[in-house]
Amino acid sequence: MTPFQEHKQKWFHNREFLKTIGDGYSDWMVTVIFYTALHAVEALFCYDNLEPHTSHTSRNHTLKSYNRYQKIWENYRPLYDAARSTRYDTDAPTWIPLEDVKNELVKYFYAVEKSVLKLMKDEEEELGHIW
Repeated sequence: MTPFQEHKQKWFHNREFLKTIGDGYSDWMVTVIFYTALHAVEALFCYDNLEPHTSHTSRNHTLKSYNRYQKIWENYRPLYDAARSTRYDTDAPTWIPLEDVKNELVKYFYAVEKSVLKLMKDEEEELGHIW
């Protein structure tokens, strides 16, 4: 399997897993949303023949540095920030309510996916909404 196929498979696998996370785990929803978006982005980088990224810093730098990825960066950054806070804040479920995850944060996620699919010229792929 090529790195492109691996990232795309992980993207869709994580997306399915996200649907199974119970409502009492909004912090895990945020983390999975972010890592699902990360694999979508990495699939695009592979599609574009870029070297794999091994750190958030290098991935973020690439997203910020190329005009091609500006729309993705605008929507990826809030996911990155939320996931980082969720992973390191000791009381994350109290500051990121379930409703915000399912109604607001997920909009950034869908926008990342839409942009990735458009840039990969794979717009006919219908992913649908998770919730």
